[in-house]
Amino acid sequence: MQLYDTQLENGFPVLVREQEIKTEIKTIDNQEQIYRLCKEGLQMHKRTEEYAYIIAVNTKGRILGAFEISHGTVNTTIINPREIFVKLLLLGSVCFFMVHTHPSQIVLPSYEDACITKRLQEAGKIVGIELLDHLIIGEDEYYSFKIEEEKLNNEE
Repeated sequence: MQLYDTQLENGFPVLVREQEIKTEIKTIDNQEQIYRLCKEGLQMHKRTEEYAYIIAVNTKGRILGAFEISHGTVNTTIINPREIFVKLLLLGSVCFFMVHTHPSQIVLPSYEDACITKRLQEAGKIVGIELLDHLIIGEDEYYSFKIEEEKLNNEE
């Protein structure tokens, strides 16, 4: 998987390849694969501060690349939809996964986690780039907003 960043060239953002992340996962079919990719490839479960990444995929789930979108403190990080969608548009992505760490290893979402998920879903509908899921990564477990939403819908 290719890790990208953006930089300005002649006043416009362009993609820059940062590093190749070694992984056998080429397409994402389920949340377990995302979790493995985050642990094995990005080593997210070892971070002492909150890190947030987006993983861009095509309509078939093939990974187009990933971006670190934020690096915060021990219990917070700033995530702005504008920066996320600029990067996704440059890569030509039609859907994506958002992943971030909780250094406390408690993967339950905060109120802010739920709010940014909703904002990304709404912005994605406008731009035409779907947020497929938002996962919170811990050492031995993860939280999936999509799985929890499906559980709630099945209970109704």
